[in-house]
Amino acid sequence: EALLLSLFSQAEREATMLPVKTPLDATLGCASLQLVLPTADDCNTVAQQLQQILQDLLPIVGRINLNYDSAVLSSPSKRNGLLQPSPLQLPRGSMLIIVDNRLGNDVPPSPASQASAEALTSLTKNHVVSYSFDGGMRFDFEADYRVLVLSTMQQQQQQQERLPCTLTMLLPSSFHASATTTTTSRQPPLPATPQLRAALCRKTSNVALPRDSVLEVAQQDFVARRQLSRTTGDTVVEADDFHRWLTVTRLEARRQGRSAE
Repeated sequence: EALLLSLFSQAEREATMLPVKTPLDATLGCASLQLVLPTADDCNTVAQQLQQILQDLLPIVGRINLNYDSAVLSSPSKRNGLLQPSPLQLPRGSMLIIVDNRLGNDVPPSPASQASAEALTSLTKNHVVSYSFDGGMRFDFEADYRVLVLSTMQQQQQQQERLPCTLTMLLPSSFHASATTTTTSRQPPLPATPQLRAALCRKTSNVALPRDSVLEVAQQDFVARRQLSRTTGDTVVEADDFHRWLTVTRLEARRQGRSAE
């Protein structure tokens, strides 16, 4: 269900066609998804299977494999009048699958790998990609495409910091990627390809904003939850949570072809 919902991730746009930004600089309507799998082998297997399936639905499905041996990822840059290629340069409506197999080690990250981590963080959190130009100038450009991150439970055990995503799903330890192979009777939880492709093509317009009364109720609920989390000692509800709720509401509304009310 989360994977299906993430396929409807799309930036809400102003009349000028610029993406709508939240006060925390996230792109409204865009949601990245992280699936936490038991092992690195599961991540690689699921990534391969999803790439094969989604290539029939989306214009481009890219894949990046990250580990500490090859964690350097080039951001888009322009040198001597030429734009250097980067795997982060994808057209609107595509999908990027990031297989994050980085595990903690005693070697401090190099400046290049640190820059790569910052670029991916901006992508998964705010859906922007930073371009560098001659003279050291850097500008953020929109990255209005779907982002799926596959990470492992080993990273959690080693307290390895994961890429920040809008949605995170922790799959049970009993999950094995071999159970989703096409040689078994179990199929990936996606509708038939023609129907889903038609739905993705049809529901591309902005989702109507909820009425002020609905937003007022949502704000009151957010304040009540925030106060409750402070008194009970639970994880404090932050503004990020509120914007995530609004985004998920929009994704579900877009999936059902309704307004956000």
